[in-house]
Amino acid sequence: MRKSSKALIALVIGIAVNAVVVMGIFAVPCTPATPQTGTNQKPSTPAPAFGSLNDCSQARTAGFIIVGLADVFGVVMVSSELAKHH
Repeated sequence: MRKSSKALIALVIGIAVNAVVVMGIFAVPCTPATPQTGTNQKPSTPAPAFGSLNDCSQARTAGFIIVGLADVFGVVMVSSELAKHH
């Protein structure tokens, strides 16, 4: 298989994965989770792992930064693999 075919396949897979991840980022509800209290007034559910991200724009920005870093990592890995088979 030629390098251009491998690069094209990797590009198509990357675009498809990015589309799914972006749809997932926008599908997250914007209302922050409120812990429910029991009879002893302690929260019955633990606090969310990213409780400081209580705004949609903050959470979505963090999601897009993670997607961008993953894309950069993927490009580096694919380009290094294509360079090996020179």
